[in-house]
Amino acid sequence: MIEFESTAIIITAKMAGQPMLGRPMVDVAGKPLVLRAVERAEEAKLGKVFVATSENVVAEAARAGGADALMSAKHLKADGDMAEAIVSLRDKAQNFQQILILPCHLAMADSLPLRLCLAGLMNKGVSVATLASPVAMARLGQVLVDAPLMGEREVAYVRGLKQAGAADEGQPALLHVPIYAWSRGALATFAACQRISAEDASGLELRRALVADQKCAVIKIDIAPLSVDTPQDLEALRRHWKA
Repeated sequence: MIEFESTAIIITAKMAGQPMLGRPMVDVAGKPLVLRAVERAEEAKLGKVFVATSENVVAEAARAGGADALMSAKHLKADGDMAEAIVSLRDKAQNFQQILILPCHLAMADSLPLRLCLAGLMNKGVSVATLASPVAMARLGQVLVDAPLMGEREVAYVRGLKQAGAADEGQPALLHVPIYAWSRGALATFAACQRISAEDASGLELRRALVADQKCAVIKIDIAPLSVDTPQDLEALRRHWKA
């Protein structure tokens, strides 16, 4: 059973990188995106919420909005590395035993996928759980999950991840939703493992866990939450918060 008192929710907020530079600070109905993600995480009431960032401007904006924001080293690029650094800094007594990671560009995620991701840790031997959504036609560059989630099956073990290539384009696939739930010890193990080159692609940091023989569960969700990757996505998010 997952105890929310022993769960930390880490909102990761990166200014650099693709596909949209400066995402955490874009305005969404009068507040930066990072604070909208914090609001969603707090509404879910699944644990204590923190912001992890390596940028002063993001940390200052988050704190101005009442969030608990901490700085991670700039060389830490993977969300798991950032989350481990922040939890180690804030929770030396190790009161948090589950770490839920929500990238701020997934600020539209509601409580159900977050709860499902956390529940994935209850499967035997699982170090980390993540989410995937079936898509009828994969697009070039999307991160896809290899897992036996056909038909009515809702949970499976991840076999691998890849970026969609020409052969995958237009084909049915499982789209990775990069929300993660880690057990505390497994996250520390992940962060201590050597980074691999495949992590340069968004979402592929999970390959490091698989290389280290950490068991990963993936939970199928019907619809992936909106990811703010384009100006059109941003406008859709703005319309949602104005409604």
